[in-house]
This record gives sequence, structure tokens and C-alpha cells, in this order.
Amino acid sequence: MAAPPDEDAIFFLLLGMAEENTNHPVAVQKSLDKIREVIALGGAAVVEDEGEIIGSVGIGPKEAWFSTYRFLGDYWFYVRPDKRNSRAALLLKNTARDVARGVHLDLVFAVFSICDAERKSKFFARDMTYLGGSYVMEVEKTDGMCV
Repeated sequence: MAAPPDEDAIFFLLLGMAEENTNHPVAVQKSLDKIREVIALGGAAVVEDEGEIIGSVGIGPKEAWFSTYRFLGDYWFYVRPDKRNSRAALLLKNTARDVARGVHLDLVFAVFSICDAERKSKFFARDMTYLGGSYVMEVEKTDGMCV
């Protein structure tokens, strides 16, 4: 499992995830706060190769807006592109599954990606049940518009 000394390395790793998965700017402080929160909850794990973090998962308790039923959902799941042929993703998924079993909560991973979403979805579909998808309608932004 990840520990507080891993915070910065996880943040810099996840900048790679942001580059692949969104066109929106990264809010540094918000990101660091969430990483710290997930580590403190015991929901963050890392995979290292020669002492360097090459992948990480972050999960935590969530519930749907319409129910009090709680489950574990992911905040992030990422392996560096040059390490995707390793066992890192499988190790991270298995660690998250072990945590979920340990606390007796269902585990939900969401693929929220603008890059290679189908491949990522297939990875989770191998041994998990399909739950749905995400769709976006992007609107043109104008300078000075606050959203």
C-alpha cells in the first residue's frame, strides 16, 4: 500500500494519466489533497520497478446519489505506458480487489478516458461485470467565461 512519502511520486505519475485522459488543466492542490486523503484511508497502492513507482491505484468509499448503498470506487488507476506490458496493472487491480473483499464492499472501476478507452475497458471487463459507460458533449468555450 502507498504511504505519505509516496504522495509526490504518485502526483507526478498521475500527471501522465491526466495527459492521456483529459483536456482540462490539473488543479495541483486539489490533486495532492485527494492523493493524501486516499492514502490516509488506506485506499492507495503503488507498483514499483527498481525503486521507481510505475503504477498506482486509488480507491475509496462512494455511494450513488439515489442510494445509501456504499461501494469502493476508483479515483485513479494508472500504469506508465512503457510498463503496460508488465504485470503492474494486474497487481494493482488485484490489490484493489483484496481491499474490497477485506471491507466487504463492491468495487467499481470507471474508464474515463479520451485515449484508448476501449482497451482500458476490456482490461476491467475480463473479470468484472459491465456497468455502463460515460459520454460527453463538449461545448465550445469562450474567453472570460466562468464555468
